[in-house]
Amino acid sequence: MGRCTMSQTRGEPINSSPAFENISADLTNLLENANKKVKKIITEHEQIKMYSMAANNADQVVFDEVAEINASKESWNIRVKVVILWKPTYINNPNMVASLDMILIDQKVI
Repeated sequence: MGRCTMSQTRGEPINSSPAFENISADLTNLLENANKKVKKIITEHEQIKMYSMAANNADQVVFDEVAEINASKESWNIRVKVVILWKPTYINNPNMVASLDMILIDQKVI
């Protein structure tokens, strides 16, 4: 990493300025959040791979109907068609997706 001259930082080393500390903290938070999201994606990918392997080894996978989904259990097996998909963003940050929303049709209806 190159050194910044005193003229570029108004006579102070760049790492002693409050702006540098704010940027450094922001970058640290950004990297921590990115790492959490990457770990979550990898975990979800591994779960999908395990489910796929189990489905290939099973004689028949039983799917639940979308209308049956409720809070009685945490995991459901569904087969659906995505009719509409949209990604709402935050009002104060339109570049960041807030959620992934979908309208689904149950396989048995198709």
